[in-house]
Amino acid sequence: MNLKSRLTAFAAVCGLCAATNIVNAADLAAINGVNEIWSGRYEGRLDWTHQPRLLEQTNVLEGRIGTKFGVLFSLQTEPQDASGIVRLQYKTIFPEPGLLNVRNGTYSRVIDGVTECILGKECLAGYNIDTAAEVIPGEWSLVVSFRGKELLTKKFVMKPSG
Repeated sequence: MNLKSRLTAFAAVCGLCAATNIVNAADLAAINGVNEIWSGRYEGRLDWTHQPRLLEQTNVLEGRIGTKFGVLFSLQTEPQDASGIVRLQYKTIFPEPGLLNVRNGTYSRVIDGVTECILGKECLAGYNIDTAAEVIPGEWSLVVSFRGKELLTKKFVMKPSG
């Protein structure tokens, strides 16, 4: 197979990956649900290369810069021994009035994102409070879905600090 044929084949596989939300097309597993391991305040990073550590199992948070909160979960797949990396859709839903965009003065109630999870390993959906504008008292929701199917919704209540 010449280089052009190899690149065409690679592009076809990458297109399949993008269309199916699978990053690693080794296994096209069905995701049936999630097993929640814990939720609350944690320390560590949001990516799958580092293991976060639970500081407090809770859904009530004190709003302050530096707070990290979320839910650690694993995916239920068919077949159970499926392997690969799966791209999940992820939403953070803020309480009213929403998150202030300091550049243009508008508020957003929802931020959409993507998280990648290794099948058979734990995965984290979380949020880090980095600025004073992100300290928004009220009910927050973290929503994880795959191919339009909601897999997990976790609600947290942020209280004003002090």
